[in-house]
Amino acid sequence: MSTLLFYLTIGVCVASIAAIECDVKSYHPAVPYGYPQQIFWDNRTNSIFFADASAPKGSDSLHRFDWDSKTLYSAKLTDSVETVSFILPVQSSPSILIAGQGQSILRVQWDGVSREAKIIDVITTFSPGENNAIDRGATSPDGTVFMSVIPSTYCKKNVDGYPESSIVYLDLGSRSARIKSALKPGTYSNGIYFDAKTDICYVSNDCTATVTATKWNRKSNTLENIKPSYKFDPATARTDYPAGLTVDQCSNFYVGDFNSGLVYHVNSKTSELIRKYKVPGTHVTSVGFVGPNLDYLCVVTGREYHDSYGGSKSSSLNPGDGNLHLIPISPECCNNGCKGHPGVPVCGL
Repeated sequence: MSTLLFYLTIGVCVASIAAIECDVKSYHPAVPYGYPQQIFWDNRTNSIFFADASAPKGSDSLHRFDWDSKTLYSAKLTDSVETVSFILPVQSSPSILIAGQGQSILRVQWDGVSREAKIIDVITTFSPGENNAIDRGATSPDGTVFMSVIPSTYCKKNVDGYPESSIVYLDLGSRSARIKSALKPGTYSNGIYFDAKTDICYVSNDCTATVTATKWNRKSNTLENIKPSYKFDPATARTDYPAGLTVDQCSNFYVGDFNSGLVYHVNSKTSELIRKYKVPGTHVTSVGFVGPNLDYLCVVTGREYHDSYGGSKSSSLNPGDGNLHLIPISPECCNNGCKGHPGVPVCGL
């Protein structure tokens, strides 16, 4: 009961706050992205990495934006026709990536330029018979991989009234890698991001149209004391839901709205909506801070999305969808110049 009461007191989207348009620069791939997600900035190569979770089988699902040349690169897996849901560079080499694919975690080799990437090995999989799939992936401040897991019955509620979905982490033990639970069922994550200053993990939940905050326990690698931080306007939550999430160095978070072409900038302490930023297109799928000085907000938009778990389908003919967009951070735009956190490569591999 206390949780439900708390939901009623958090900030909601205020329609009276007008969206602003900064000096957005857009970059168009040869083939528009379907559902690009989980942006990662690698300062070793000045690159933006992300995956297209709804790319057709056998097509490009790994993507990189080279900052210095402002060039988009894409690749497909040579040894599999299945798409990947996220990619994260590892600490030992920026050409080695951890990727989520169905129920498996892969180690992939890609030089960031070639049209094909190779699977090195399968690190681990879910236990046979578990009817679920890996969706988004992100690293904690110490380089641990955390992932959202969705069941076959998308957004189905359990006996407590919460979605039967969860967040897990990759335990790289001395004998074998295993997937362990970090947050029990109740949160479906359409975006994960850790605030390195506070050890708070923010999660965008599109089943409840809410952004929640959880405290990361470094010792046990669990996410505890889940609390709602921001709830989308109940009047529009059925059609507008959070997709993608990032945090700046002032501990404010930015969350995309899948059906409005907006990014919400929210004060994490007060749950107050500070600003709304408009990008070309309609379907925002992921956001993240990028650039050598972490002073740009990267927003990717999707053209086609076919959710095999929930059965929902959406498509767009908007020319702004399926692209990568960059918003410069300045005193006139984006919270008086608060920059982002650097990406943390995967440690232990």
